[in-house]
Amino acid sequence: MRTSWPKRQTLRDADWGVVLRCLWLIPAAEASVRWRAPQQWLVTDADTRASSSPETTAQAAQAARWVDAVYRRLPFSPTCLTRGLVLAQVLRWRGVPCRLRVGVRKQDGRLEAHAWVECDGQALAETGDHRHFAALEPVPARLGVKAL
Repeated sequence: MRTSWPKRQTLRDADWGVVLRCLWLIPAAEASVRWRAPQQWLVTDADTRASSSPETTAQAAQAARWVDAVYRRLPFSPTCLTRGLVLAQVLRWRGVPCRLRVGVRKQDGRLEAHAWVECDGQALAETGDHRHFAALEPVPARLGVKAL
């Protein structure tokens, strides 16, 4: 489901929070992944396996759609890793328990990897088919940036 860019008056405060944070988080994630060592941007934190309520899961799905909507309007082509890092950071700021997952597979003699965000065991707005990847140990990660 694609989220269209609404008129300014129809955005709720929570949606504005996601959009505004994405406007600076996306360039930060893109630059960090390209030019910094993973130890600097892949910061591990406490375990986030707590289950979510249906309302929280719905909020997480909506936030994922907003992250995708903002990405479509910026001059960046998201990778699954940068998109996952941004989404996980936005969800953590909103108090939603989530987990960045990384999976690998070998296809046609090549090793491939994929990253996605899970909330309550469900992949959020997954653009690739993560089921074809063997998930590595869960990676509770966040960008090493502070909330505004």
